[in-house]
Amino acid sequence: MSTAKKVLIVEDEPDLLNTYSEVLTQAGYQIVKSKDGVEAMFRMRSGDFDLVITDIKMPRLSGDKMIETLLASNINSNSQIIISSGYVDQALTEKFKNEKRIHFLAKPVDTANLLIKVRSLLGQGGGSSVDVRVINPVIEGALQIVSPAFEDHLRSGKPHIKQDNEVSGDISAIVGLVSNSFRGNIALSFLESSYFKVASKNLGVEIKELNEDARDAIGEIIRLIFEKAKEQFEKDSLSVNMTNPSIISDKRHSVSHQSRTPPIVILFENGKMEGFRIEISST
Repeated sequence: MSTAKKVLIVEDEPDLLNTYSEVLTQAGYQIVKSKDGVEAMFRMRSGDFDLVITDIKMPRLSGDKMIETLLASNINSNSQIIISSGYVDQALTEKFKNEKRIHFLAKPVDTANLLIKVRSLLGQGGGSSVDVRVINPVIEGALQIVSPAFEDHLRSGKPHIKQDNEVSGDISAIVGLVSNSFRGNIALSFLESSYFKVASKNLGVEIKELNEDARDAIGEIIRLIFEKAKEQFEKDSLSVNMTNPSIISDKRHSVSHQSRTPPIVILFENGKMEGFRIEISST
């Protein structure tokens, strides 16, 4: 008997429905798909779900009407609910403001944020939740510091759960983060060809070997990234402490995370296969 958490995705756009399903299935969740509120209600009457992810504007029965029906009945009374819509406005949030199990993600939804949000609500194999308010500023800071080293724009790939012995890169920095809502690690990893460009760009000195200078350089890059992140932390009134980075500079290594949940991996690459990856784990 499967112990995977069961998620119902209600979305009338086929591409989004399939994308959400692919990302969450790969992360270990059991997925059921519905194309509108009527079909979703039929599925929920047939069995309970740990989480319902729903759009708002859909044919036959809208997401908000479906949720109102759920709240007025005993159907899936313990399910967490994520409203994922381009129509998340003050009126909608006001309507459900007293419902603690309802959460919002405004479209367009980054799949990394979706996976982080789902894991924060359902978990996976234990561990603490992942707070996007802590993680997103670090990702944005990394993009601001790293991207100028490349001519072509970096794009984020679909997040995935790290597999055993999956290669992280040739040089990595692992930083511990602690806040009231998150405790875990972030690893920033590069293949050497990309790293030499990033290090040389940010330090103004050519780096072309994985030596002590290269190890010192990634420590400085991490400092610059977290300076950017701290600006957002202060705006959000978040207190986030970070450890000094641990550096690995072995070719084709795999970062080992001391966590009970498999790390989330997000790749940032351009058409020339240049870029970096971030691994996020909670403890």
